[in-house]
Amino acid sequence: IASDVLLREVAARVAGVGLSPSGIDIVVIGARPRLGVRLDAMREAIAAILEIEPGAVNAKASTGNLAGDEGAGRSISAHAVATLRTAS
Repeated sequence: IASDVLLREVAARVAGVGLSPSGIDIVVIGARPRLGVRLDAMREAIAAILEIEPGAVNAKASTGNLAGDEGAGRSISAHAVATLRTAS
């Protein structure tokens, strides 16, 4: 499943209970591909889907200190935290 499809589904569920995101913090962990040059585009895309300002989206990339499958380039993982508010 594409990540934008998942994000839209989560946003719809959150809106369904009367909440909306006010801030997002995302860390993508993996040695490859190098994501530094893509972070601004990721931030813009996430903000557009969630209908929030790009400045409210903090996107970071990490190699995971080159440990585990992510550090060896065999997999990619992501961690995300959202701050929610009552929808207006």
